[in-house]
Amino acid sequence: MNVIAQKSGGIDVLLQGNQAIARGVLEGGAVFCVGYPGSPSSEIIENLSDAAKDLPIMER
Repeated sequence: MNVIAQKSGGIDVLLQGNQAIARGVLEGGAVFCVGYPGSPSSEIIENLSDAAKDLPIMER
């Protein structure tokens, strides 16, 4: 399971900055995320896309 998609609390996980932002997006309940290739935030969208495979959220 993707480390960002884990729902269990009480465990310490070491995340890189963009992974932590992606996790915060998921915990914050965002319903729409968008990015474009080459932007500094494109890695955040990639992390969210990877997490979508393990969560009941849609990837387009």
